[in-house]
Amino acid sequence: LALQQKLEALMEGRVGAAIAMNPKTGEVLALLSSPYVDPNKLDEFWSDYAADPRSPFVNRATRGQYPPGSAVKPFVLAAALADRITFPEERWQDSGRVVLSGRTISNFQSQGWGSLTSLEALANSSNVVFAQLAAKLGPRLLDTLRQCGLGEALPFPLGSAAGKLPPLPLPMSRGRLPSPEQSAYGWGQIGIGQGSLLVTPLQMAAAVSAIANGGQLMRPYLVEEVRGGWRLPRLQRPVVYSQAVPQWTAAAVREGMVLAVQQGTAKGAALPGVIAAGKTGTAETLTGDDHAWFIGFAPAHDPRIAVAVVLEHGGLASETAAPLGGLVMQAALEACTQGGMQIER
Repeated sequence: LALQQKLEALMEGRVGAAIAMNPKTGEVLALLSSPYVDPNKLDEFWSDYAADPRSPFVNRATRGQYPPGSAVKPFVLAAALADRITFPEERWQDSGRVVLSGRTISNFQSQGWGSLTSLEALANSSNVVFAQLAAKLGPRLLDTLRQCGLGEALPFPLGSAAGKLPPLPLPMSRGRLPSPEQSAYGWGQIGIGQGSLLVTPLQMAAAVSAIANGGQLMRPYLVEEVRGGWRLPRLQRPVVYSQAVPQWTAAAVREGMVLAVQQGTAKGAALPGVIAAGKTGTAETLTGDDHAWFIGFAPAHDPRIAVAVVLEHGGLASETAAPLGGLVMQAALEACTQGGMQIER
């Protein structure tokens, strides 16, 4: 409850979603869609809710569908590593732009990074490198994204019929994976989280949890135990949904995400005394400012917390979503420590 209340305070006045999970079990420790409807105050505020242009009735955490922007790059790198298309220390030349199928994909502000490794490309969010990786992968990229839970309606118990337990598994939104028929430029767009790719915040939280958990994607769940009445307590055990990526691949991607927090685009999410892993994403939209993403986990080498944050029209993610993501991770780690869980620093 304390963590949920902290998320509400951090997201106050913002439009988007924030989720904190235990990556080793799939436990959803806090989940917030902002703004939201308080069912205890429907009579009092119905007209305000109905007139709110921010659509508070939409659960953005499970039903909101967004382009992920560069937050998809850890999974693109995982696919490329697993397919032996690249390796962590392969060097690339990044001049700031690359031409695929006669069309240009550029880095943010066309900045060229010069010579950099695949892990440094993730840390610095090189569109040039990731567009080329996705173009080389082609339809095989979709297989990895699907294994990570993107484009999949993972069962997620949000409620139950009266008197019937355990809760009914209500599926999340699937999001949208693009068609396998793409030009090299089309694949390049998908590799940087644009094009027709759409994801939900809960999917991204589950997917980054898989990277944190040695490549194992756990089925997310809300209720740990049901007690009371004449029945015996009913427990929800952690369930492995899939081996999303090989363990060695997840370990390599983790190091790139650590580098992103230490010296890359996710520096705003750094935590005092704890090594964190993260990735930002600034996703272009058809109208208004870009959406801002942060996904990450901590401590990086013994993860206890994984988070996903999206801010609708939040602008540059390194300036908005990354600092917020760091605060969410810090609050979640503090909640774990207060609950008796030891954190390795």
